[in-house]
Amino acid sequence: MSATVEQPTSRVSSSGIRWIRVVVAGILLEFALVAVLVPIGGIFGAPPGLGRNQTGSYAVFLTAVPVGCLVLGYLAGWWLYAGSQLILSHMDSSSVSSPRRST
Repeated sequence: MSATVEQPTSRVSSSGIRWIRVVVAGILLEFALVAVLVPIGGIFGAPPGLGRNQTGSYAVFLTAVPVGCLVLGYLAGWWLYAGSQLILSHMDSSSVSSPRRST
């Protein structure tokens, strides 16, 4: 007696991590942080090692850095997760698995 066993085919690596997307997201995250934080430092003042020699309170800049890292890091992680789910759902719906017979 033979049984029909369906095994889904998948193009995802065994680890499931798409390293190209991770590297691209990290680089884009760095560019976004610089694009957001440099103007904040220029307007509200940045510590001397990070920009012009300014005196005053750096509280706005030093608060914006961790908040920017948190928010933009969350968005980058969400983009990676949503993109991988979209790719995986597209692969599942478009893949045609043929039944395999075990003997």
